[in-house]
Amino acid sequence: MNEPELRKYFVFDEADLAANRNGSLTEKQNKYMSDDVRYTKIVGRGCSAIFFVLALIIPIISLAGFITSGGQFNTAAFQTLSPVLALTGIFVLLGFVMVFWTVSKSRAKSTVLLKRVAGPINIVAVERRKDLEHPVYIAHELHVGELSFDVKQTLGSFMKQGDRYAIYYTENPNGTERLIQSVELLS
Repeated sequence: MNEPELRKYFVFDEADLAANRNGSLTEKQNKYMSDDVRYTKIVGRGCSAIFFVLALIIPIISLAGFITSGGQFNTAAFQTLSPVLALTGIFVLLGFVMVFWTVSKSRAKSTVLLKRVAGPINIVAVERRKDLEHPVYIAHELHVGELSFDVKQTLGSFMKQGDRYAIYYTENPNGTERLIQSVELLS
């Protein structure tokens, strides 16, 4: 094991490892997690705002164009405006979807649990496919016990297959997202 490379790869130091052994995160690790939550909120709020602004601007521009062209409000006028109203509804719906996504994602990221798994490691290449329309691609996973973590292929150059490691990681309450915080070789 190349300890400096391992620390660089997973971005941790001795203080992080010591705190993780004791079941807690360091200030640096907490800051990273809170920055991740803040970034999620910024992206979500920004996308929501864009959708809501589009939902506001599109009907105003359409109505202004309709009024300046001398159009009258009758059945035919409503038929020409109905696609605009439908598009407006879609943007409002997308805005609310982004609000829901932002709240649920940031809540899940802000209530992470620090956990530990130990055992022999296995780094494997797996074939994945997003869906039937996309080609198969190769991803690498670090397997420890019953868990797997997505990693880069380079990890195999400084972690030896079969060696026993303790992996300290954070996981959100529903178990869908895991992030390795620190790693140590067990004797």
